[in-house]
Amino acid sequence: MALWARPEELRDTLPAEIATTPNSKKLDYLMRAVTPDTWNGRNVKPSRFHIETPLKSILGTIADDPPVLSFQLPDPPFFPEIEFHHQNAVVRLSNISHYAPDGEDTFETPCVAELNPFYGAKLYYSSRAVRVEPEGIGIITSLTTSNLHIHSLLKHHLIFEIFKLCGMTLELSQPGRIASRLIHQMGGIQGCRVFKIPGVRDLIESVGPQEVFTRTNAICRIHNNGMFITNAKIDPINAAIEPCETDFVFLHSPTKWWDRRVAVAVGECKTRGGISEDDVRKLGRVADALDERGFKAFVLFAKLAPFTLEDVEICRKAQNRGKNRVIILSDRELECYRK
Repeated sequence: MALWARPEELRDTLPAEIATTPNSKKLDYLMRAVTPDTWNGRNVKPSRFHIETPLKSILGTIADDPPVLSFQLPDPPFFPEIEFHHQNAVVRLSNISHYAPDGEDTFETPCVAELNPFYGAKLYYSSRAVRVEPEGIGIITSLTTSNLHIHSLLKHHLIFEIFKLCGMTLELSQPGRIASRLIHQMGGIQGCRVFKIPGVRDLIESVGPQEVFTRTNAICRIHNNGMFITNAKIDPINAAIEPCETDFVFLHSPTKWWDRRVAVAVGECKTRGGISEDDVRKLGRVADALDERGFKAFVLFAKLAPFTLEDVEICRKAQNRGKNRVIILSDRELECYRK
C-alpha cells in the first residue's frame, strides 16, 4: 500500500496515526512525499478523455497582412442528428509552428497553460476557446463548424505576455526597433550572418546613418579588417526585480517529450568592454522570476574580446541554486570568420 502525503505530514502526524491503527504492525506500506515536483508534468500524468480518431493532414491557405490560416475540417466523427448540434467539441491542431521563422508573425504556441486567454483572444478572437497542448492547440468549437480561421501572433506580443505572467513588463527600446527593422530588411536572422564579418561591423560604425559609400570603398574596408526581439526594457509589475534593459530576448519551445519547459534567454552584449556586476545582478533576478514561473531561464553574456578571470567570476554570480544557466560567448565563438 502506498501512502502519499506532504513532507511535514510524513514527518509529524502520519506515523502516529498509523501506529494507532489496529494491526498496524501487519500493514505493508510505503510512504512517499508529495512535492511541487510531483506535478511538473513529468511524474504524474492524468489521463485525458478524447475520441480516438486518426490524425488527418489538411491543406490550408494563409492570407497575408496579417497572416490568417484558413482550412476546412474533415468529416467529424459524430452523430448527424440535429439534437447534438448545440454541443461543442475540441479540434486539435498540430504542426502549424513552422510558418515564416524569420518573420514577425508566428503560429507557434509555447505550452504555457496560463496563456490560454491570450492565445484565445489573438488566435481565435475568443479568450475561452483555445487550450494549449504540448504538441499544438485545441479549439473549442460547435459540432456544426465546417471550417476554421486561425490568426497569427506577433512574436514580441507573445514574449511580452510571458514576462507579464512573471510579474514584469517589457518594452522595445529605440535601438531595439532599429535592430528589428534591420533584421527585417536583411530578410531575417539568417540574412544577418554577414554582420559576423568584423569588417562589415567596422564599416557600419565608421559612417553615419545619412552617409553613403561606394561598393569599392566598402569592399576595401571589409577586406582590411531559432521567436527573438532585441533591446528591450524590463520593469517589474509584482516580480522581485529591478528595472533594467536586455540586449535581446530569445524564446525557444521544447522539442523533447520529457522536458516541456519553455526556454527564455536574456542577455548583455558588449564590444570589448567588461561585464558589470550591476548588469549581472539585474539579469540574474529576471532569470529568477522566470524560473519561479516554470520557465527554463538562461542569461547570456557576449563580447568581442576574451573574457578575463574577473569577467568570468562576475558572470558566475548570475547562477542560482546550482543551475547551469549562464552562457558566455567571446570572440573565439563570435569571430569565426576572422582569418
